[in-house]
Amino acid sequence: MMSRTLTLAQEMSFSQIDDDGVWREDAACRGVDPNLFWANDTAPAKAVCSECLVRKQCLDYALALGPSRRAGGVWGGKDEREIRRMRRRTLEERRSNAG
Repeated sequence: MMSRTLTLAQEMSFSQIDDDGVWREDAACRGVDPNLFWANDTAPAKAVCSECLVRKQCLDYALALGPSRRAGGVWGGKDEREIRRMRRRTLEERRSNAG
């Protein structure tokens, strides 16, 4: 039996979400300057996210993009580094569950 090692991008493609984008209509960041979410200081963007009703959908979207189509910035209240950690953790869990 051949052993198969998947890249992080391949693993994350298995978790693609069915995203019609409708959740964006309810996003707290609608109308907020987009540059806020790509600034070095992420606290103001995270403050907007903390009040958002669709924070989970936003984060799911960023996670589903995968590293080949990096979201960058703040999504769902998490910055790029936190999102990378979440992707790695998910990948490690999948690999350990695969046995």
